[in-house]
Amino acid sequence: MNKHLRQICMGLSLLLLLGGKLNLFAQYASGGSPLSLSLVERTQSLRSLRHDDTLHLDAPSKATLSEWLQKDKQKTNELRPFHFAAPIATQIRLGQGQWTQTPNGEHIYRLTIKASGAKSIGLHCSRYIMPEGAALYLYGSQGTLRGAFTAQNNSESHTLSFSPLPGDWVTLEINLPAGISPNQVDLQIDKVYYGYKSFLDLKSTNNSARVSAAGEPLYNYLETGLERLSCAPNIVAYPEYSNQARATLLLIAEGAYSSTGVLINNTRQDGTAYVLTAAHNINRIYDEDFISETPNDPKTIEKVREVCKSIIFFFGFESPSKDQDIRGSEEKTLSGATLIAYDEEHDMALLEITGLPTTAQGIRSIPASYNPYWAGWNISREPQGPFFGIHHALSSTKRICIAEDQKIHLYDYSINKGYEYLNRDISWKQAHWRIEEWRLGTTETGASGSPLFDGNGLVIGALTGGQSNCNNPYRDHYYALTQAWGGEHDTRDNIFKLAPWLNPDNQAVSKLSGYDPYSSKPVQRLSPFYGEKTQGLMKSYQAQEGVSGQGRIITLSHDTDVLGAYIQLGRFSLSQAEKPNYLIELSPIEGGLASSTPIWSTRLNNYNFIRYNRKTGEMKEEERTIGEDEVEVFIPSLTNEKIPAGSYLLSIRTTDDSKLDYPLLTAQYRNTQKDYQQSTWAKSIGSTWSKSNTLGRSLWIDLLIQGDKQNGNGTPNIPNPEQYSAYYYGGQLYIQNPQGEATAQVYDLIGQCYTEAKLTEGENIIPTNSLLPGQIYILSIKGSLGSYSIKFRP
Repeated sequence: MNKHLRQICMGLSLLLLLGGKLNLFAQYASGGSPLSLSLVERTQSLRSLRHDDTLHLDAPSKATLSEWLQKDKQKTNELRPFHFAAPIATQIRLGQGQWTQTPNGEHIYRLTIKASGAKSIGLHCSRYIMPEGAALYLYGSQGTLRGAFTAQNNSESHTLSFSPLPGDWVTLEINLPAGISPNQVDLQIDKVYYGYKSFLDLKSTNNSARVSAAGEPLYNYLETGLERLSCAPNIVAYPEYSNQARATLLLIAEGAYSSTGVLINNTRQDGTAYVLTAAHNINRIYDEDFISETPNDPKTIEKVREVCKSIIFFFGFESPSKDQDIRGSEEKTLSGATLIAYDEEHDMALLEITGLPTTAQGIRSIPASYNPYWAGWNISREPQGPFFGIHHALSSTKRICIAEDQKIHLYDYSINKGYEYLNRDISWKQAHWRIEEWRLGTTETGASGSPLFDGNGLVIGALTGGQSNCNNPYRDHYYALTQAWGGEHDTRDNIFKLAPWLNPDNQAVSKLSGYDPYSSKPVQRLSPFYGEKTQGLMKSYQAQEGVSGQGRIITLSHDTDVLGAYIQLGRFSLSQAEKPNYLIELSPIEGGLASSTPIWSTRLNNYNFIRYNRKTGEMKEEERTIGEDEVEVFIPSLTNEKIPAGSYLLSIRTTDDSKLDYPLLTAQYRNTQKDYQQSTWAKSIGSTWSKSNTLGRSLWIDLLIQGDKQNGNGTPNIPNPEQYSAYYYGGQLYIQNPQGEATAQVYDLIGQCYTEAKLTEGENIIPTNSLLPGQIYILSIKGSLGSYSIKFRP
């Protein structure tokens, strides 16, 4: 059966299920909690903050709902979408809510929007301007809390989209510090997305209800997604493609359509946030009610421009384990885009991200903690393999597929068969590269717009559609950059070509290398487990009675900037809903003891959600359903602090020194169990930190830093009697030789040897200056411990 277009129209996604204040924002958000909620604890005057006048929207009629559902059913027969929401045009202004001033001089604005019968509610702001110090929050009828959205979310377009919240009402709250006038806020809402479908009826394997949140990655689509992607490896299993992986993003448009795109470089190499994707990802899959009968009609393009404003971009949504599915961090997001180039006659679209935060220096850029990379491109008509693709099929964590083909050709491609709802012919002549067979992996629904790379890691096309799956890994079609490129006479008045934007100065080039803005100051994740095999080595750990914190020792060989921390969470049981607040801390080790004064700290908030009781007018905490996914969470640093070299305890602890009820993922080092107690620490209630004698494993908590390359991965120097290990980073090979004599050799794919070196015990560093950038090489190590090899790409 044809699957054709590989986009997924998603419904309420399977939430990370941590809820409350730890939330997977669909935009760049800075955390915190609404001021009115803290007033519940400080005063009994919450009633003065109530909204007696809730804004009620007209719900769609039964006939309209029936029409939407019937149309979805027709599309699902071939495209397999799950489309769950439809826009309602509104003209909501600040005057329809209520401002209240607290005794401390702070201002609080609240507006509740209700749409009876809605499964979820999403908002689009046609006007969003927040002054410095202001914070906007959203919370819904099922307790989900998102925010804070601040002046960092201001953009040149002055628009912002919020991904939907479950339930039939949502409260918008704005907090202003004393001295900031409400007149400095400009907010207008022109669309409310009415959710008419939900995933809330899905059941997990132990028959407990799964909670879903709209507008988030699905991860395990309909609880079969991970099984359907079993042949497509996690991208971290292929570190030689790490740069291309950094460039590949998950896109969610209108809170309902999930697809893939790629950050792409231009010849000025200035870091313009261009994202290449497929046209059908932003025109509702050529919906007859959206597109015109004439291709590239100006009316259609204006609609597409509005869709672009709603797009959420997810960076680094990937499993951190080579061989195990862990739901990757979803906190690294940006929202909003402007349409740069668009051509239905090639299925091409080029966007520019607009919702970029502003640095302290006044520069709007993608945050360093997102570790972005701009992929290079190749517009040759005869690209060379091996070809590979990276994607977010089924709106899940990042995957890779590698083609059997060494050469590819242009073909005609049509999606007309089985698509009776189309109002015109949708076919392309000699516009698409065709991958005949994947020797590893597959694409799936949701991979639409994902990049196809040539043997040098350069983008040559983006996925339109195909028929492949794990059981039938054949025939996927990518529109060719060379066909959608244009020529030297095309200008930026022509939005139907790529050349004016990706080669703005009309340089005489057919290829362009990638752009890494942090090559001189790399972003590094200090982890003994990231990208390693963890199957059988990892398990969830529940702290014992009397334990209020867990941590592990890391070693910094150079001064560095801390960008944040990752923590891996085990599966929750339903009885573990009420959680206290947690702190992630980095404390110096002085004289063999952990300092009581951390050098860096950031907060990981609780997972209860706040429910508004309409009868009493009060906010109260409610227990929420907890999910079963193993989850990675990223906690950004709230300050840019430089940390000096030395040994530190990286830890998580409760703020009130109560029991650590958190199910944390722990793992064994692959090399040895000899010195676990040297790196694993615990804190007893009412006591100080000390080396743990009971855990026997290492807590999986990682530090994200930026600066000079650290020696090793930040773990203490534990001997490895079992095998060699190596990785490539920043122009050098880092090789660990546990013991004995060994020899390292570097070959290209045809067997020519470029480098040979004798290895000493411990860490060895081999420069790769003589190697060609972009080519694939093989490092081979032979010695007393046997043989070891990896592929890498300078």
